Parts: sequence; C-alpha cells; structure tokens
Amino acid sequence: VLAEYAMTFKEPPFIALETEVPIGVVTGETKEDGSPAGGTADCIQIGEGILWVTDYKNGSGIPVSAEDNPQMKLYGLGALKLYRPFYGDTIHTVRMTIVQPALDSVSDWEISREELEAWGKDVVAPAAALALAGKGELTPGEWCKNHFCPIRFTCRALADSALSLEEFKRSLPPALSPSEIASVLERGGLLTAWYSDVKDYALEEILAGRGIPGWKAVEKHGSREWTGGADAAFPALAAAGVAEALLWERKPVTPPALEKAVGKKTYEEIIKPHVTKVPGKPALAPESDKHPVFNPAASAFAALPDE
Repeated sequence: VLAEYAMTFKEPPFIALETEVPIGVVTGETKEDGSPAGGTADCIQIGEGILWVTDYKNGSGIPVSAEDNPQMKLYGLGALKLYRPFYGDTIHTVRMTIVQPALDSVSDWEISREELEAWGKDVVAPAAALALAGKGELTPGEWCKNHFCPIRFTCRALADSALSLEEFKRSLPPALSPSEIASVLERGGLLTAWYSDVKDYALEEILAGRGIPGWKAVEKHGSREWTGGADAAFPALAAAGVAEALLWERKPVTPPALEKAVGKKTYEEIIKPHVTKVPGKPALAPESDKHPVFNPAASAFAALPDE
C-alpha cells in the first residue's frame, strides 16, 4: 500500500518510517525529561504540498476509519510541527490513511492544513489543558472502545454508562420493543469492550502484587513445542524410526497468502482468474458502518460461476 501511495506523486516523495511525532506540542503532555509527549507514525510521506500520514493496525477486531479520526489528526499535527522547519508553509493538505491488513481495510481522509491547525488550537489544546488540570467532564461514548484512553479501566463515568440499565427495568411491556433492542445492542458493545479492558487491568494489578479482592491469577494450559525447534528434533525422530511423512503436513496455500508472496501485479495477471470470491456470512452492524447492506439474494447468486 505504501509503495502504491508513493507512486501517486509525480516526483518521489520524502518518506520517513516509524517516526515519533511531538503530539505534546498540541496537548501539553510531556515526557519525564520535559520534552513533548509523542506518538509513532508508521509512515510519513511529503510531496507536492501534501503531508501523508499512514498508520498500520495489525489487530483483527473492529475496522477503524481515518475519517475525522482524532488520533490521526494528532499525528498530522505532530508531523507538521516536526517537518515545518524544512517545508515551511508549503504543505497545504494533510492526508491520513489507516491500513488494517487483517480486515482487508484501507481508509483514507484528508483535511487542509489550516483546518487541522485550527482544530488543534481551538478544540484539542483547551480540552487537554482541562484534562491535565484534573478538570473537565468525563464523557463516555463509542470512542471508549478504541483503547486509547489511559483511564478507561477505572473511569467512573464509563462504568456508570456501561452498567446503567434503568431503561430496561420496566415491568411492562413484557417484551422489549425494537427501539429497546437497538439500545441494548448499542450499550452492549460499550459494556463488552469495557469489561474486557477491566479484566486486563485487574490481571495486571494482580501480577504486579496489588491484588483485586476475590480474584487471583492462574496458569492456563500451556502448549507443547519441539525442544530446540523442529530442525533439532526431527533428525533424531527419523533416526528412531518415525516416518518422515508423519512429521510434515502439506496443505494448499490460500489466495491472500499467495498474493502476499508473489505481489499484486502477478496475482492479478496469473492467479486471480483461478480464484472465486466466496460471499461472507451476514453480520450485525450499526447503520454508520460503511459496508453495504447485506442482500441475501445477491449474495446467493454471487457464488454461482459465470456461464
């Protein structure tokens, strides 16, 4: 993806990988040495008045959109601060991309430099100043599931929001209405994400010796591995009479794995004609999800070969 994006420039752009950008110049946060706190931008490309920040997310959970994404905008502001001594005001556009290979998801968004800097000055800086002063209002919401908030484990407002079920304590009617079910689905996503975070936090506390009343850390079933690796174990097993056919598995490679190995161009020219797209199963998603609405009939006929 990065190579493809670099080729969209008329001239080779400046490229920086795994670069720490000073987000603290906007938020006011500092490291122990007093320097601005930072975040790591996986790739920064600059050329033709465009500063392009790409973030690689390896997780296979929830697709993350780059559109108006606060983390990406902070990375953009940090990158502007870092490279302004070299480019001055020649940068007029900040482009942001989030790549999630495990979900086959690539999301792009862009904003003018002036708009981004105004957001940093008028929105982020005042809110960050209140937060650093221990003031401001805790406002739980969908953003709490993105795992960026450092106090999400112990946030009282988030706990109250996740656990509040007052609207479902009615005795009548006996069955939930469609709107109530919609509310359960929305709240359930926040509840399960919050509960998972609290479990992780509790385990860390117990392992650190601080303890959580009524809970303990236990060792789950381990796995068995070859001592010294297969290269060390297999010759000895073969010498002892174990058939080599029992030591190895042969299975076909998947189309995505082969595309990764040979490259997109070779895949498109040689391999793709032998690949059939199998429709995925229907899954529940909020209306804000960018995927098209599932069509049972279209999905059924999509699996049929062309005549």
